[in-house]
Amino acid sequence: MKQQTLAMAADQGTGFETHRKRTRRDEFLEP
Repeated sequence: MKQQTLAMAADQGTGFETHRKRTRRDEFLEP
């Protein structure tokens, strides 16, 4: 499931932020 979340995050960008909390991965994915 994590893989799908990362894929969706890459596509939506900030869309997954609403679903998940801000984590180190989020900061890493987003500059």
